[in-house]
Amino acid sequence: MLILSASFTSLAYLIVSLLQGYSIFSKAKTAHLKTKVLSIALVAIVAHIHILSSQLWTSQGIILNIPNIISIASFCLVCIITLSSLHKPVINLFVFFFPIAAISVLSTTIWNSDSPAQNLGLGLISHIIISIIAYSTLMISAVQAGFLWTQNHQLKHNINGKLSQVLPSLQSMERLLFDLILLGFLFLTLSILTGVLFRGFIELTSPEFMQKMIFTVIAWCIYLALLIGHLVLGWRGVMASKLTITGFIFILIAIIGTKLLFN
Repeated sequence: MLILSASFTSLAYLIVSLLQGYSIFSKAKTAHLKTKVLSIALVAIVAHIHILSSQLWTSQGIILNIPNIISIASFCLVCIITLSSLHKPVINLFVFFFPIAAISVLSTTIWNSDSPAQNLGLGLISHIIISIIAYSTLMISAVQAGFLWTQNHQLKHNINGKLSQVLPSLQSMERLLFDLILLGFLFLTLSILTGVLFRGFIELTSPEFMQKMIFTVIAWCIYLALLIGHLVLGWRGVMASKLTITGFIFILIAIIGTKLLFN
């Protein structure tokens, strides 16, 4: 039954991407088509919630394996982009991000291993979920920074590439980037605070946690400097893209590097 729900959700995500792609290349930018795209996107998101609730929660506890974390991350991705499209002209990004969600939903349902449920406390579960949202948001901001960097390069060298025709305007992309960075920064701050509050003393003083915390705090400082620099000094464009990607590299080192070193 779950595989049927996943197939339906993936299909809905793909239809959204295809319809928006049709809107771009056929120049059929009508309000009716946008409403249809957003409506199907909402259906896909609601269906994704059902899948997440079925995969994550059991009577024995919560299952937080890699497939489920990927599913949560893709859910955060489409929610952020969909909400942003309601008040910013960035709906063309559906073409890039919704197929990722479609693939992740279907693949994580098919290859979801029989991992044991963990009976974790509410505080620790909150910390884990907040951390996933923070990392997902900052991952999207890093991808967004890559798009923005490419747009700046094409504009500077008078290159009229296909990507520039599909992506929203440079101004819209830049506003979305800083919205994503601010949101990711806030969740990252909550992740650090809840990690200190809800993890046991032994885990807090372990070398693995200390190394992860050091690189996470470095990333936090980079994002803070970027937000202040943008507000006070007007940092933007390539400068903002470089710092965004650098901050996410430290996030990756905190997550993946620590695992590789201590496992």
